[in-house]
Amino acid sequence: MSLFKTVKSKFIFLITMIVAVNAGGILYFTQKDVGEAMLESEQNSARNVLKLIELHIASEYNKLINEKIDLLGRLDKELRHLSEAGASVMKEYENLSIAGKLSKQEALSHALKWLRTASFGTGELFAFDAAGVVLSHPNPEWIGQNISEIKDMKGRVLSRFASYDALGSEGISAVIKWDLMGKSKKKMGFFIPISGWGITLGALIDFSDI
Repeated sequence: MSLFKTVKSKFIFLITMIVAVNAGGILYFTQKDVGEAMLESEQNSARNVLKLIELHIASEYNKLINEKIDLLGRLDKELRHLSEAGASVMKEYENLSIAGKLSKQEALSHALKWLRTASFGTGELFAFDAAGVVLSHPNPEWIGQNISEIKDMKGRVLSRFASYDALGSEGISAVIKWDLMGKSKKKMGFFIPISGWGITLGALIDFSDI
């Protein structure tokens, strides 16, 4: 009987140990699987967050680009209207010359004076001749300056591609690297020919901060 109890006790102990070992193994591997699952979940979460950030940056960049494109379109229209308005006034002075009420030189002098004194907010009108000499500008320091060294962002010389005899009647727009008298600015401009006087009328706006 004593032997039976001893064997029985050992058998129960053995079964208990086996159950304990199995339970421990199951617990260990379960925790390991859970840990790996949690790690994978965190990695997936991090990748999703990074993807969302990437999409947000791309969206903001595209929004910024579209806003700049819209702004460029609006500025181009404004400069066209400004140059056309200036050309209309200069045409009236030219008509006075044709009608004999003013000499050609007097009409041109009045037209250039009007360009110098007229105010257009942030925009500005100026005129230059075929040699690239500035004939009129709101800033008197510019008058008489030669712009033959000024180029657009494509590397074209302004006084050449925007010369009155190189332009069509529809005019042309360009972004200019305006380096004059030690000052460097980026300006957007629209240029149309005033063929009757052999000059170009340009409308400019500061483009440095855009």
